[in-house]
This record gives sequence, structure tokens and C-alpha cells, in this order.
Amino acid sequence: MNTNKNIIQRIQSGKPLLIDGALGSLLIDRGLPAGQAPEAWVLERPEVLQEVHRQYRDAGADVITTCTFGGNRFRLQKASLDDRLVEINQRAVEIAREAVADDRAFIAGDMGPTGEFFQPVGSLTDETAREAFEEQAAALADAGIDIFLHETHYDLKEAVIALEACREVAPDVPAAVTLTFNNTPKGFFTVMGNPALESLLNIREKGALLVGSNCTLEAEGMLELASYLSENIETPLLFQANAGSPEITPDGVIYPQTPEEFAGFANDMLKLGIRAVGGCCGTTADHIRELRRTIDSFISGD
Repeated sequence: MNTNKNIIQRIQSGKPLLIDGALGSLLIDRGLPAGQAPEAWVLERPEVLQEVHRQYRDAGADVITTCTFGGNRFRLQKASLDDRLVEINQRAVEIAREAVADDRAFIAGDMGPTGEFFQPVGSLTDETAREAFEEQAAALADAGIDIFLHETHYDLKEAVIALEACREVAPDVPAAVTLTFNNTPKGFFTVMGNPALESLLNIREKGALLVGSNCTLEAEGMLELASYLSENIETPLLFQANAGSPEITPDGVIYPQTPEEFAGFANDMLKLGIRAVGGCCGTTADHIRELRRTIDSFISGD
């Protein structure tokens, strides 16, 4: 079995790490009803989750991400699943492990934001946020994940609380933290106004093994962000871009970027020394497969 130490060594070795791609959109393609929490399928349709995880592993992903992005108490309450929080998080890890039975991949315990706003805008407090993240982190750690993956955070304060919660309940499990940024005339900022460089430096100081960005930006915009950050921060960086900007069609939302185009930008990221890449909204196993080819070619010098 992979160990936490192994993934730390892998990241520190400098060999690029390939994270998997989107999950929610692929589940919708397989029949997940609009508005239903993907975590419900951890209990109801585990075979579908296994299929998606296996496709990503077969495409060459080094890291498989659990179906637990919304696995905190705040989000599960909205789906009337909060009484099964521990079961959902631990079963999701089991499903991911079963999908890569040969153990060629690391398992990342996915943790998204609560979806709430802090007081006085909303009702969230530091204490309730910390309790929610500690609860989910404990369940994931007990199930044997290799790394925490905090992603799509739009509020630096909440991201820091989430990271500190994991460090408190599972200090031996490393963590990656990615925020989501908008590209504005004044630079890259979260919707809460947190600047990219200062935010990620803060998170690094709190003990994250990997820091970076996911979602919101398409590959070209993410490359611009990666170029800026790589010049100003020494911590290993992780980027997971969307497959282009979403387009509304009669058949629903589509992401137009082909796997080849997507991987082309990733190749430029690798030249910057980026340690980890993967996909976010709109990416599929085909995008990850093309990233695998790109990484292998980069390593071999072809």
C-alpha cells in the first residue's frame, strides 16, 4: 500500500504528479439527477464511481480523488445525508481503493468548502467551520487516505481553517490546498478579494505540501497564473484547469477544449517547474490520458 511518506517523497522528487479530472460532470453524464449530491452515489451507485475512478487510473493518473468534495456536515445536511457523514467519507475512500486494487495510485481525500459565508454576511463561525472540517478530516484519515486535497476554496480564511483542522486531527497526513481565482485587471483574486500570491504563501506557511489553483480558469488563464506564481513561490505547485470556458447549448453546458489543446498548456506548465497537474470542470479520462502522454514525453525529453 502507498504511504503518506511515499507521496511526500514523490512530490519532493520533482517528478510531475498527475491528478485525475472532473467527477461531478461525469456522474451527471451517467445519470446523476440535477441538484442531487454526488456523495449520494457513494451509497447508491458505488459501481459507477468505481468505473470513473478506474477510467482515470487507466488513463495514467497518479492520484485518484474521492467523491467527498461535499462531504462536510454543512453540505450533507442540505442533502439530508448528514447522519451518514462518516459512512459516506469512509466508503468513498474504500471505493477509490477498490478501483485501483493494484495500488498503483495514491488516494486523495477531497474536501471542498462548506458553501456558507462567515458572519456577519452569513451564519458560519470559525468554530463551526473548524468542527465541520475536523469531523470530515477524521473520517477520511481513518479510512487511510494518502493526502488531503482541499480544493475550490474562494475564501482564504476558510481554506486556512480547513488546513489547520486537518493538521490537528491527522498531522501525519500531508495536505494540498488549491484556491479558485479570477483573472482581473489588477491580477488574480478570489471572489472574496484574496490575492493569489499572498494567499498561497500564507497557506504554505500553515503547512501545506502542495498549493495552487483549480477551477474557474481555463488552461490558458491557468498557465498565466502558473507563470506568475512560479516566479514568486518555491513551494511545489498544483494546477487543475477547466477544459475551456463553459458554453451553454441546447444539450446543456459543454467545455470545448480538446484533450490535445488542454495538454499543450500543461506542457508549458511543466517547463515552468510545476510539480502537479490535473483537470477540473469539463475534463475527462481522455484529457488525463493526454496529460499522461505529455508528462511522460517531458520526463523523457522527447
